[in-house]
Amino acid sequence: MSQPTQRRRSAGAWFVVTVLFLIPLAITACSAQHAVLGRLLALCVAFSVGVPISFWFALSPRSKVIADGAKLNSPELRRARPAAEVVIRCLLFAFACLLSSIALRLAVDVSRFVAGEQPVVVRGEITYNSTPFGVWFISQSLRIRGNADPHKGYYLLYSLGPRLRLNAEYELTVLPRSRFVLTARSLSGGNGAIP
Repeated sequence: MSQPTQRRRSAGAWFVVTVLFLIPLAITACSAQHAVLGRLLALCVAFSVGVPISFWFALSPRSKVIADGAKLNSPELRRARPAAEVVIRCLLFAFACLLSSIALRLAVDVSRFVAGEQPVVVRGEITYNSTPFGVWFISQSLRIRGNADPHKGYYLLYSLGPRLRLNAEYELTVLPRSRFVLTARSLSGGNGAIP
């Protein structure tokens, strides 16, 4: 691989990491006084950039979905490479479609919030909390028992506070359609509001 191509890939990867993770975390950290607006802005930035990047990576012939050092580049598997690339691109396209459906629900929630509709307040006990790879400050998937539907999942993204504890009481401010948590406040003692 040539040096300029490697630099372009590295710059692209840093752009994605910066826009999808670092900028939303910085927005959330800087908006302690207005947590709802800060998290809403962070979600809008992440989804408005994440959806086009996903579609571009899935559909662009310039994007390299199989790395140069992968086993599919070996001479004995060279014939299977085009079919594997099509399957990988189809999976990436399906992921981009899923991401865009979530982004559309978020857009409806944001437009209604701007029009004056208030987010929903949900109180109850956390019965399920899952984080991808233990990275709680990027994403937490929650289920709550209380005045909410126990089968609905809620999503807390870009939280710089501690991970929400199981079997603890919380008050969540939630966008009704996308079910993104804007604020979380502990009702069973502890440190109060979660940034």
